Amino acid sequence: MDKRKLVFMVLMATIFMLPLFSLAEGSDHIQVSINNRYLDFNEDTGYPFIDTNNRVQVPFRVTLEAFGAQVEWREETKSIVTEKNGIKVELPINESYILVDGKTIDNDSPCLVKNGRVYLPIRVILEQFGSKVIWDNQSKTVYITYDDVDGNSEKIQDVPPQVEIKSPRSTVEKQAAIKIITDKENSIYLNGHIIKLDANNEYIVDLPNITNEFKIEVVNPQAAKTTKTFIIEKVIDELYLNVKAENTTPKEDKVLIVGDTNPGNTVKINGKEISVNEKGKFEYWFSGLEPNKNVINIIAASNKFDKKIENKINVYYKNSKVEEDFYGSSKPEEETEYENPIVYLDEEIPEVTNKASFTVSGTCENTEYITIQSPLNFNTKTAPINNRFSITVKLITNDEHARKEKGIGNVVTIIAKNGDKILVKEYVVYYNGGDQRGEDSDVNKIEE
Repeated sequence: MDKRKLVFMVLMATIFMLPLFSLAEGSDHIQVSINNRYLDFNEDTGYPFIDTNNRVQVPFRVTLEAFGAQVEWREETKSIVTEKNGIKVELPINESYILVDGKTIDNDSPCLVKNGRVYLPIRVILEQFGSKVIWDNQSKTVYITYDDVDGNSEKIQDVPPQVEIKSPRSTVEKQAAIKIITDKENSIYLNGHIIKLDANNEYIVDLPNITNEFKIEVVNPQAAKTTKTFIIEKVIDELYLNVKAENTTPKEDKVLIVGDTNPGNTVKINGKEISVNEKGKFEYWFSGLEPNKNVINIIAASNKFDKKIENKINVYYKNSKVEEDFYGSSKPEEETEYENPIVYLDEEIPEVTNKASFTVSGTCENTEYITIQSPLNFNTKTAPINNRFSITVKLITNDEHARKEKGIGNVVTIIAKNGDKILVKEYVVYYNGGDQRGEDSDVNKIEE
């Protein structure tokens, strides 16, 4: 056999024979810091891990000895006994309690044996000695701080980290560089998200709004935190106007218009000047809506730029006539999950017209499709797109009964359907176009 193949086979066999628990134990990459001193875990000591109760378990001997406690393993009772500063704690293996100076205290995550090593839940044990235990999920680190009885240990955890922030107050750009000066071992969070600075201690932030608020939190290895906030204003060097209606289909004849523009601009809504605050924000209740479609015109004017900008908003007011329309169901005896269709017309259906056809358009809610029926439209159906619809209605024009003065007109029916729910809107439209025969004597007689 080729010697290289033989060496390879022996090497692979050796790898697969190695114990796998070492990698598994260290897979959580958890660190433990006691009064700013990190413990050194290895394969001989074992590695910390998170147990099924979401508690951090640590190798008992190396941790307690680093803490300065006396440690004893009692084989006969299968328990750990540790003592420090006159406090004695006994930890039975696989039991849901511990004994502190003989007093029983509940423990929801017991000490356990794993891969031949004894582990203990670090928080519940060290808190019995008056230690402060903090878990930092970002760095996967347990921070333990305590004072000795003689008071020689410094309260490191109470000293917040030093932080200096340099940022522009305003800029015309869409981004800005902020500089954060602090110790390198500290963790930095921007608006709740951890960030990394570049070689110049700078970080680029986006400025999506006119006023951009930022919160910087700096946490040191002892879990002490310093928080600072600042604002960067984005200066707009061109005229802008952002505006919207809080509800584009109100059930009352008024609607709240909100928006913002360049500070110092004047704003008019349908010709009426409204109040704008120093930041360019405004709110205005527009009242007196007409039934169905309303077009609200908003204009912002600037003396600085000597120009103006205009926006339009379409608002559909559900007038009282809609309430008189017929609602029905194809399954009146059953309760179904479908809601009643709602239709807002852009314009009222004319009672009299001199056109042979006209367009019915509008906005709808809870509607699968809309059908138009008239003498020349037999179940003309359309499915709304983005809650909008448009259908052409054709009228009878060559029959004297289509005229208002003589006949019954064209019956135009709009049917909106949603599941088993139906909305029916019915109108009568008269055609009053020119008569090819000239003046109609019969019509004159009726008018007389």
